[in-house]
Amino acid sequence: MSNEAFEGALDRFAQFFIEPLLGKNQTAREMKAVDSEYNMGLQSDYWRFNALQGHLSRKESAQNRFTCGNLETLQVAGIRDALINFHSKYYSANIMKLVVSSNETLAQLEQYVQLYFAPIPNKNTTRPDLSKPVEPFDSGNLG
Repeated sequence: MSNEAFEGALDRFAQFFIEPLLGKNQTAREMKAVDSEYNMGLQSDYWRFNALQGHLSRKESAQNRFTCGNLETLQVAGIRDALINFHSKYYSANIMKLVVSSNETLAQLEQYVQLYFAPIPNKNTTRPDLSKPVEPFDSGNLG
């Protein structure tokens, strides 16, 4: 297995968290990518089934959320600001986990991780409590 590009790939990956490109052009390009994914799924039975389950689930459950946008739903005032705020709040080293896998030595991997991922700021963010989700269906909808 070749590791020629491994270190460079780790550096580029770390930059997504350290200095993400959240400019207007990048945000618009990502919204178009989401729209493309949405349009690809329109004829998918799997996506349709998931949408139906979401529609039938309890309003307060996580399953009832809108799960995939399109350009119509994403082109709203303040969407980029919401993205930046989300990144500022939740992209914190204290609630992140990282796994790397390679045939490099463990010592070398640890050195790479320290070098490239240590700059991710620790904002002392409190991890959201997701331990008590609302059940998506009541007993009347389980048949």
